[in-house]
Amino acid sequence: MLFKRVHNVLGPGGRIAIMDFVRGISPRAELFGVNMLVNTKTGGTWTLQQYTDWLNQASFTGMETYTLGDRQVITAHREYQQIFAN
Repeated sequence: MLFKRVHNVLGPGGRIAIMDFVRGISPRAELFGVNMLVNTKTGGTWTLQQYTDWLNQASFTGMETYTLGDRQVITAHREYQQIFAN
């Protein structure tokens, strides 16, 4: 739902960037997940596939993943809308 709300307020070509410890990629994701579970009601860590699915469901395209140290940055964009004159 959060990604859908972000998509709805972005203009055409707008981008989303998510920085996280992605489970299965970051060596610190499991430890961070334990910390989140201890300190929040529903915290955890998520896989790249989960992020991809959520972004696709929110109509984002062009997903890319970058690693910065032990974290990942996932980016995607809202498609440009083509307007054709008749």
